[in-house]
Amino acid sequence: MLSVYATVRKDISGGKPLNELLEEWPYLFKSPYLFEHFDHLLDFNIRESMTTNMGVRSPKIYFQANDSHVAHTLKQKMLWKKRKMNHHKSLE
Repeated sequence: MLSVYATVRKDISGGKPLNELLEEWPYLFKSPYLFEHFDHLLDFNIRESMTTNMGVRSPKIYFQANDSHVAHTLKQKMLWKKRKMNHHKSLE
């Protein structure tokens, strides 16, 4: 992918439609190649950064969301899915 990086960047920056990018650069939409592209573009390992930052920031995000309406809604959806899964298991 690095050998065609400049051409891919030109297509992306030029506003080429997503379906055309997918057709011309299918590997760009596979995670190993997408991460390689990001790493080259940003000049750092984005996977490593995401892993590190999620570990550091997750508790803070959870704490801030825990008392919010969003957290309540997410908890309700999770409970609904759990009940639905249990219901389907009981039918088997």
